[in-house]
Amino acid sequence: MGRTMAESTLMTTDVVAPRDRAPQWCEWVHKHFGGLQSDLYGDADFDGRIAATQAGDVILTRLEADRHRVLRTPSMVRTSDVAYLKIVAPRQGSATVQQQGREACARDGAW
Repeated sequence: MGRTMAESTLMTTDVVAPRDRAPQWCEWVHKHFGGLQSDLYGDADFDGRIAATQAGDVILTRLEADRHRVLRTPSMVRTSDVAYLKIVAPRQGSATVQQQGREACARDGAW
């Protein structure tokens, strides 16, 4: 019997009051990405959308957002019992991943 994809989830700051968008975004990222911390570089204005669906054990996510970063500290890694792989493929803008002293950058059209 084949597996089917689960119902999609959409979270958008479009429906959140402007003053509540930054903290709401941080909460969504924390819940959706297994406890990741989100940092908006102190920006007060923020817009973002997360669209996700599950296919078997994989969660496919499309994220569109203003500048931000996510953090997963060594202590978060040690206390997590969930295997975690994040693949970043920007359609617009750029993304940088830093891990254990290494850095990789991806830009739209250049990966």
